[in-house]
Amino acid sequence: MALTKADPGTLLLKNGYPKEALPLIERRLRGEVLSDWERAGLLNNVAICYRMMDQLGPAQTYAERAIKTDRSCIHAWNTLGEVHEDLGKFEDARDIYHAVYDALGGKSQNAAMNLAYSL
Repeated sequence: MALTKADPGTLLLKNGYPKEALPLIERRLRGEVLSDWERAGLLNNVAICYRMMDQLGPAQTYAERAIKTDRSCIHAWNTLGEVHEDLGKFEDARDIYHAVYDALGGKSQNAAMNLAYSL
């Protein structure tokens, strides 16, 4: 999960309260001037909230929005791969994890674990 600042929404999400975190994260997205990196991290956190609440359509949409905002947001790529797994799209998930792993030169432990589990 991308922690952009220690804001209440992100902290609630980190502690397993996605329903409570979602409106706070969305408010921050609407109310602040953010760098692309910060915006992508918060969009990814929204995706994680939806995924944790088993709302996979919005989770996929927000992960994709995070990636469009900042293609280097590795957390969003991993979230997107996890959503694809949840949707039963295992080949798509594997392709995403493989791309992240390759892009990072094999230096991401999360990408390596996700790729290994998806094979």
